[in-house]
Amino acid sequence: MQVGPIIFKSEDSEYLFSLPLTKHQIIFSKLFNVYIRNIFYVLIVMIPCILSYAGFININETVVLLFIICCLFIPFIPILISV
Repeated sequence: MQVGPIIFKSEDSEYLFSLPLTKHQIIFSKLFNVYIRNIFYVLIVMIPCILSYAGFININETVVLLFIICCLFIPFIPILISV
């Protein structure tokens, strides 16, 4: 997983703040961008894990549900740490 090295201090912040957007919308947009990027990293790591795990057990609805929940909530960890 990756947290953008500069979430709030980018060069375009002054330009963005001059637009008719609230500061909350700008920050949410930047955090959402980090979240989407982290989902891809989690999928890259977890898909091979679930495929190798499938050799030992039968994949059922519980395993798939756990996989989906982990893929959606694990990317929040770096965002929470950075905020």
